[in-house]
Amino acid sequence: MKIKFSKNFKNLISKYILTYFGIYLVYSFLNWFLTKQTKFIHINEKYSNYWIPLILCFTITYFVFRPLVSKTKFGKKAKEFSLWFLIPISLGFPIAFSQNLFTNYDYKIINVEKVTDILKYPEEKYFKLKDFFVAKEKVFVINESHTIGKYGNELVVSNYATTAMYNDSTESNKLAKVAYGIHFSTKISNRVFDSNQEKEIKKFDSTSYNDYQKYNFYKSQIFERQFDSDDAKYYNESWNRNYSSDKTINPIVLERMDRSLAEINDSNKKTAFYSTIICFLLATILLTLFEIFKP
Repeated sequence: MKIKFSKNFKNLISKYILTYFGIYLVYSFLNWFLTKQTKFIHINEKYSNYWIPLILCFTITYFVFRPLVSKTKFGKKAKEFSLWFLIPISLGFPIAFSQNLFTNYDYKIINVEKVTDILKYPEEKYFKLKDFFVAKEKVFVINESHTIGKYGNELVVSNYATTAMYNDSTESNKLAKVAYGIHFSTKISNRVFDSNQEKEIKKFDSTSYNDYQKYNFYKSQIFERQFDSDDAKYYNESWNRNYSSDKTINPIVLERMDRSLAEINDSNKKTAFYSTIICFLLATILLTLFEIFKP
């Protein structure tokens, strides 16, 4: 039996395909160009990589695809599902999951002799340090927590620790401009009648302290600089809240890398590829089924 698709459906699909790949390429280029290449815009990567693409795609869906979907022969539930979930999410998710690939891909690992040499590279993200000293006793901690889940039934608790880094131990009495960042996180039940939450948080704080004491600061010589992210924000807060000598300094915060840059880029490639292909195929197949069966 030959399936004949309506003109309105063909119009919807053609516009969807054009928009899918068009917005993916245009947004990815603008995000890379404005936030990384030219540094014209400084914005938390949580917003530039995730929230802005999703909001943009919901807006495009409402103004562009709402009239197109309304003209199809889809059933009422299929139309609502397409407009408020399928189309905007399938457009937004590939963009969101691909931005780390585009904004991270042309970074290289910079070899430096001393910690203070990092100050010469304000735009670089990855460094290999030949020599450094960590003043383990100069540690400043901040606690952060936020709820997750549809009903906020889980609490994510994190301890952010910043530790002063120097070229060598003779400089440990100076004001540090570079800090070693470590954070520990856990999930705790946030249900209304859960009486163990406070105990769980105290237990986590104790475990974090013990893990910090046993932490191998010299396990790796390769570090990632924390730029515009929530992690960078909380590291700087922990430092400035506790460092009484100078409340205004925002140190360069480095996190130890346990994966190579090549492994990170390879992982970003796979995430971008699979999210793009899966979302596109899933959306086009479902829209086609809605046209055929009219649920």
